[in-house]
Amino acid sequence: MSATPSLRLDGPLRRRRSRARGYRSQFTPKTARALHLTLSLISAGMPLAKVFETYGCPSYSVWRRWCQNDDELMAAYRAAKRAGLEALAAEAMALADSATPANIEVVQLRVRERLHILNLRKRHVP
Repeated sequence: MSATPSLRLDGPLRRRRSRARGYRSQFTPKTARALHLTLSLISAGMPLAKVFETYGCPSYSVWRRWCQNDDELMAAYRAAKRAGLEALAAEAMALADSATPANIEVVQLRVRERLHILNLRKRHVP
């Protein structure tokens, strides 16, 4: 698997307005951990929606707003998405290599599923 894309986590989040009457939000240690975890899981091939529901990382709307307002985060997200596609492709290859005559039908189904997911995600890589 690929390394997590680098992202400077010590600067202010570049947002025009926050919910609390226009105060600029800052990266906190909790936010930095959430960003690192989110990018790590995406680069491992996990879908963004599953990251949010499983690990309680920021919601999709918050994530989208952060990416729209921070070019560095958007670049790291794009790199993580590409690494995630590579991870899914490697997983499909490993599954195909592990096939035996006894489990060939199950393996074929799982490989087709991974390839279908890859096709869908390739269309949506920003």
